Amino acid sequence: YKHAVDGLYRVFREEGLKKLFSGATMASSRGALVTVGQLACYDQAKQLVLHTGFMSDNILTHFLSSFIAGGCATFLCQPLDVLKTRLMNSKGEYRNLWHCVIETSRLGPLGFYKVR
Repeated sequence: YKHAVDGLYRVFREEGLKKLFSGATMASSRGALVTVGQLACYDQAKQLVLHTGFMSDNILTHFLSSFIAGGCATFLCQPLDVLKTRLMNSKGEYRNLWHCVIETSRLGPLGFYKVR
């Protein structure tokens, strides 16, 4: 693709409107989990850090809280990222999202935290 608009146009023209939005469900689900993970974990982490008494409300506290929140968001989003990657790389192995979830779950709980 020459640029983003060219990519959108070509996918629409060559593969249709449905294919253009094929990843929208996974992307919006991931976005929701990232937001929940970052916002909720940031507030909780900041409260925990401040309640230890070792740190005051300064830039280091905000950095540490953000670091913890990023870890929480990653932990929450990793299963969706694995599913998304499996679906994108599949060559017809999965009938739909739920089939991919079931097949991935057969690898055990850690199957959702690795890519193939």
